[in-house]
Amino acid sequence: SINGYVDMVLNEIPSKINVGNAYPNPFNPIVGFDYVLPRESEVDIRVFNVNGQEISILHQGIVKSGSHAVSWNADTFSSGVYFIKFETNNFLSTQKVMLIK
Repeated sequence: SINGYVDMVLNEIPSKINVGNAYPNPFNPIVGFDYVLPRESEVDIRVFNVNGQEISILHQGIVKSGSHAVSWNADTFSSGVYFIKFETNNFLSTQKVMLIK
């Protein structure tokens, strides 16, 4: 550049999927996390117990690009370890969370 300035275009859409850490963890009774999608995607978010049984579906369906948050209210479940599985077409993330009542 002639005068020391560089033209930059900042793109608000991220280039890859990002899933934040579940918080608070341990939790009682609500846990949540943020996630970012670079493009509209089919998103499937489910909770499993330590035996691998699906106990809750937090989201199933199309989500637009951008930042999102999801939470799970485990009020009716007993203390223990649970797994939150976040899945899109080409991405999988599983987080271990602990419910303490």
